[in-house]
Amino acid sequence: MTKLDIEPIHPRQFKELHGLSLYQLHRLTQYPQETIRNWLADPESERYVEPKVYVKRYFGLLHQSLQANRVA
Repeated sequence: MTKLDIEPIHPRQFKELHGLSLYQLHRLTQYPQETIRNWLADPESERYVEPKVYVKRYFGLLHQSLQANRVA
């Protein structure tokens, strides 16, 4: 079994790197928009929710996939 080397990325960082809107993040990941809003909220606000590690890994995997498609 091969171990994948995926660097976890916070959804906020992913959004900034790829210039996606909330709706585009929703369409790409299929996470509910309200959930994504909570991840993107200011960490000082009551609405903010820290994404789980598996969510950050998922965004890291998406980032790697998008980067690979840009190079190819």
